[in-house]
Amino acid sequence: MLQKMIKAMKLRSIYKLIYSFGLIMLALGFFSACTEDDTVKNPFVNFDYVFWGSNDLSVTEGNALVTSASGQIFAAKSGVNATLSRFSRDVSDVLTVTVNFTAVYQIDSDFFSAGEDASDRVVFSGVENLTANSFQITFQPGEYNKLFRVFSVDDDFAAGNVVVELTIASTSIPKYAVGKPEVTLDTRDVKTIIIEDDDCPIDLSEWEGEYAFAAIIGASYNASFAGDNLCTDFGICPSGAPLTLVANEDDPLGLQAILSGPDLATRPMTIEFVTCTEQVRILTSGHGILGRAAWGAQQGAALGTFDSERKTLNLNFVLGTNGDFVMTLVKIN
Repeated sequence: MLQKMIKAMKLRSIYKLIYSFGLIMLALGFFSACTEDDTVKNPFVNFDYVFWGSNDLSVTEGNALVTSASGQIFAAKSGVNATLSRFSRDVSDVLTVTVNFTAVYQIDSDFFSAGEDASDRVVFSGVENLTANSFQITFQPGEYNKLFRVFSVDDDFAAGNVVVELTIASTSIPKYAVGKPEVTLDTRDVKTIIIEDDDCPIDLSEWEGEYAFAAIIGASYNASFAGDNLCTDFGICPSGAPLTLVANEDDPLGLQAILSGPDLATRPMTIEFVTCTEQVRILTSGHGILGRAAWGAQQGAALGTFDSERKTLNLNFVLGTNGDFVMTLVKIN
């Protein structure tokens, strides 16, 4: 009898073990099935795609004026960095991405209509196979991100902002989708860059008239003559005769003016107003003053400022080998 009881207890223990093992296997099968099903539904697992960085960009149109540590003003081309990225568990391949781009004027102006092509206002650096409306970017093995530069091309008239759109068109490897999965709500397959216009309308008739020399002072960064006045300190003084400024009728944009007078000994000076930034370019070089001192200017460079309220012009020039000076002219009539 005792042996039968022991045998029954052993059988019950075996049955319990089998039952428990069955429950464990069933649970493992259930969770394994869930995991496998989730893998299918999860768009970020076993998925490969290319996409843009998250932020749209803006840049002021080219040749922004920069002041160096020494105080000198020079023109530097404006640009922004753009980043194209790829997501994949395996980036051992070489991937080439084709990008289409458009550039159009944002508003109507006296020069262009909204939506009119402005592709000549943008330049790309760090891209390959550039055409009139597309370029390519190549990822080398191991690369997740590619950085390139987008530059604006400067103009001198108020035509409004330019909208540049970069659209991922295709990839050289079929497994890479264009843009992030739609469930992210932001697929990032299009990048927008705004080129901000830095020119403002100007009426040159308000500037036409007669000007007097107010001062000719050594520039603040002039090591030898900083703050020195050429007239009171060196006797190089204007004759007192005014200079005359008139609009240049040959300039279709209405931004250039011609400055003339007896104190400009060699020939009249052509200047151009860079409107929003209130700066002035001297477009001719090799001038003289009073016939006593030769001075020059780098043709086409940004070489001064103007003050709309006070109607003053501050023109930077070089006097021989003596460094830079600032000539201030004040409108008197």
